[in-house]
Amino acid sequence: MKYLSQIALLSVLMTVVISLSAASVIKDPGNTITEQDKRKAEYVYLQAQAYKAQDSIAAYYDLVKYAYELDSTNTAIAFYYGY
Repeated sequence: MKYLSQIALLSVLMTVVISLSAASVIKDPGNTITEQDKRKAEYVYLQAQAYKAQDSIAAYYDLVKYAYELDSTNTAIAFYYGY
């Protein structure tokens, strides 16, 4: 009985190790957003708001789209891009 419990424990541990290693392989390193891109997206977004205040709607939408392309994780930019 002790032998079976050791085999079960070993199989669970091996499953965890294999799943963790598979998850690290699946992760796409090219999809990371740098801090520089985040700052740049914030700056472009603020510029877009300035154009919106000047009633230049075409420039506003272009800049919001560009800001979203730089940082798609920013919720404010994503909201106004979707809006």
